[in-house]
Amino acid sequence: MKKKLFLVLLMTMVFTLTVSCDLLSSLQFYTGFAQEYQEFADLYANPSQYTVLTETELTIDGELTNIDTMVPLSSRVYFMMDMNSDFLYVEQNLDGPTRKSLYHDAGDLYIEYLIDDDNVVTALLPEEDDRFDRNTNADFVNENFSVDSIQNESSQGDRTYEFDVALTQAINLEALGGFLDEILQLDDTLGVLDDCLAHVVVSFASENSRVEVNATVENYTINFEGDQTVVFSLTNHTVVMIPEDFAFPALNEAPYQFVAPNDVALANVIYNVDDQITYPADSDQSGYIQIDLPVGEFAIESSGVEMIISATLFDNVSIEVPIVVEDIMGTEMLVFEITEAGTYYLFVTASEAGQVDLTITQVGGTVDTETTTEVVTTEVPTTLEETTVEETTTETPAE
Repeated sequence: MKKKLFLVLLMTMVFTLTVSCDLLSSLQFYTGFAQEYQEFADLYANPSQYTVLTETELTIDGELTNIDTMVPLSSRVYFMMDMNSDFLYVEQNLDGPTRKSLYHDAGDLYIEYLIDDDNVVTALLPEEDDRFDRNTNADFVNENFSVDSIQNESSQGDRTYEFDVALTQAINLEALGGFLDEILQLDDTLGVLDDCLAHVVVSFASENSRVEVNATVENYTINFEGDQTVVFSLTNHTVVMIPEDFAFPALNEAPYQFVAPNDVALANVIYNVDDQITYPADSDQSGYIQIDLPVGEFAIESSGVEMIISATLFDNVSIEVPIVVEDIMGTEMLVFEITEAGTYYLFVTASEAGQVDLTITQVGGTVDTETTTEVVTTEVPTTLEETTVEETTTETPAE
């Protein structure tokens, strides 16, 4: 009898100790996580500058899924947001090549500066559907996330916390792309995801106000009406930061090269006398180059292979400035005179595919301004101011 009583007391003590440890662990978790979560949530509630990286991998179990429209997903989106700027930098890879763009919302014009892997920049006027319209909030979990919904919580002691929570609270569901669209076709309430738990690991860091979130779902089954079934697994990696050295890519500086656009409204990189104007061009490709010129006589110089078969110069009220061929020190050059300092647009056409390399140089002093043509008030299409953002690398946050 005494042995039995001792065994019962021992089991009770073990149970009490275990429960106490669990309660202590939970208390430590909630005290630490709730404090950090609230601190960073307040920090990102209204930030002026921040960056967001979201990477998503979604796989479909082909043997257990009988809905053909459910396809896997691999996406990566990184953007830099400045709430006080008209610019937005975006890198996006949605099951295809990475597209790097600096968008400029100037009100009357919405311009996309498309940057290729060789840092060649092409100015575009994207269609409405081609504009970047994804969520640009600094959310590191879904906006309906609740600490009260957390299960199986634990603390790692290094500002890292693990727990399970509903997938619909763990991530921004927009990251699911077309997969979410297919679910909405079958259940517009998303109720089929209510019981889907994601295992979440969240880390906080003071440097750059960094929050990193990893959410995973393994082999979750959704049964729709009509015996339709999908089984999927998911990993989502999100990093939000407020970098101390925040700056958009300086597209008007090296190593970037601007292709001369065929729309004068997009020729908003301002060149000056003696600036090197370099970009790769296609055969018979035409475009405008904006140049700030003082009074004087100037020549259009080209290095290497002669790439220009025609050139026309306009002032800022669409008056053509004559360009003539002159022999300067034994070399035939395209020459023109400027009688009034200001902004001009050089319209050039390349003779063949290759590198265009031009420089506007002054070959004569100031000219007689008494012969200046009367200024016409007809304006050319609106041009934008020169981009003045500082140069920065576009590397994503370290994982």
